[in-house]
Amino acid sequence: MPSELSDLIATECLDCHQIHPPRTELIPSPFQSLTTVETVPTPTETAAIRDLIRETDAEIIWREHAIARLHCEVAELHRRSEQHKAIIAPIRRVPPEVVAEIFLQVTAIEAEKSSYPLDLWRDRDDNLVEKKSIARPLVHHSPLIFGEISREWRSISLSTPRLWCSISLQCGNSRVESNSARALCTLWLKRAGSLPLSIRFYRRFGLQFQWGHSSPETIEHCQDLMKTILPYSKRWRFLDFQNLPPSSYDILNDLQLDSVPILETVSVTHDAVPAVSQSTPWAKLQVAPKLTQLSFDKIWAANIVVRGEGRTFPWSNLTHIDVGDCSADDCLWILRQALTAVACRFTVTKGSSLQHSSLVHPRLHTLKINVYSNLHSLWSHLTCSVLSTLSVHAEPQGIMIPSFFQGLPGFIARSGSNVKDFTLDGCTLDDHQFMVCLGDMPQLRHLHVSEHDNVQFTSQVWDSLARAETEHSSLIPRLKSLVLSGARESSHKSIVRMLKSRLQPAIGPVEFKRLHLVFFRNVSESAKVRLLEFRKLGLDVHASAHLYEDEAAGSEASAASESEKDEGDDELDGSDV
Repeated sequence: MPSELSDLIATECLDCHQIHPPRTELIPSPFQSLTTVETVPTPTETAAIRDLIRETDAEIIWREHAIARLHCEVAELHRRSEQHKAIIAPIRRVPPEVVAEIFLQVTAIEAEKSSYPLDLWRDRDDNLVEKKSIARPLVHHSPLIFGEISREWRSISLSTPRLWCSISLQCGNSRVESNSARALCTLWLKRAGSLPLSIRFYRRFGLQFQWGHSSPETIEHCQDLMKTILPYSKRWRFLDFQNLPPSSYDILNDLQLDSVPILETVSVTHDAVPAVSQSTPWAKLQVAPKLTQLSFDKIWAANIVVRGEGRTFPWSNLTHIDVGDCSADDCLWILRQALTAVACRFTVTKGSSLQHSSLVHPRLHTLKINVYSNLHSLWSHLTCSVLSTLSVHAEPQGIMIPSFFQGLPGFIARSGSNVKDFTLDGCTLDDHQFMVCLGDMPQLRHLHVSEHDNVQFTSQVWDSLARAETEHSSLIPRLKSLVLSGARESSHKSIVRMLKSRLQPAIGPVEFKRLHLVFFRNVSESAKVRLLEFRKLGLDVHASAHLYEDEAAGSEASAASESEKDEGDDELDGSDV
């Protein structure tokens, strides 16, 4: 900045009304007087005026060039200022290892936003299996963007293999997309150094993608991507494949039996039923010493349950198993092989046909069953001595579902002494059978029930849940939370009576903390208000009503009936909460 500018006083310009230093005074025009009169100039004056105009236009051009030059100088000064600000910026004083950690945190945040978070298997408290998000290679996103800032940042990013040891790529439908995916995969693999690898390959499910009819080009593209990671099998730690054609996995036949020494997790999912595989490429993973977590949603189509001498996975090593498209026979066979399993989830779509001997599983503490077919033989032959979480979900339209629940009370009688978390969805048991099951789970803390055609929560059940003077005479004395969807025959006064008894500190410590009710019938506003009043006692309570279309026609009558019932309740329970 010129030193003389510091002495100039900024004023308002009369032309642009902007505040800036005073401008240079122009030489007055000798013909200024002619601009205010209507006198015709003489030929001599006309020639002189033309000369003045040429000189003024030339001055304008010169000043416009000067303005352009000043703009360039200002831009250069801005660059110089920013460069010198960068020299003294605090980020330059941050140690490289701290910068690397910042890069890792940014990459993790972007992975959560941009990539599919794999939820292999979690219980209600999310404490069984780590939730895994994998970085997705995107141009101008981390970690690639770090190399575009400065040489130092590029050096730090390239010298931080943890930025590159996880990768999520979409298998392309064209040659160009396939080549791009393979190039990115190769880049990530090289920059990951010698660290363990987390890899996810997926395909978008759409109209152009039909199982059993994948084009040869599509299969080739997926196989090429699988071949890219095959040489790095000794560093595989986490594999997640979604919607790949079944023949893509034939590449795994080239694996050696000892080529996956650190593999811990395998997840294979499909959005549609795949074609039945005639090969067993997964058998190459049978000698995977650290494989403990398996998620495979179509085991029947993939032909991975091989009874007899053949093996597909190291079942005896697995601790967390999530498999679907199986039968009760498959469930029992897997549980017999996987005696170290602590958490299992089965989606049963096929009936049972085999006879089994009784099985007492010594370590299974979490069992979740989604059933679309008969599962009676599983309950009849299985006992879990340390079970703490049990979840049972049945589709109400299942043909053989009623027989599925016949063996459940016996299973709970043998395995329910330590159950703390129980979920029941679509159950066909009546309220008396339901109370028997609850009585066999004295340690129950969390209860989640969804009623469909059959009703479990009647007034008798609510009255049985009311806390008595002594804990031993109460049903589920340590109940902490209750979530109920349905409640078609739940009496308002029974619910209120149960809540009052559970929230009385005079009887003992208050453990009941949460009640969420969704009524599948019309409920008067006074009933909901009365339930919500228990929030004053510290209870997390929510109450709402949900009506299906076929039930809405009689909603006015049911509302009137419920209103009369509420008035009766007020007479019975007139005391303030």
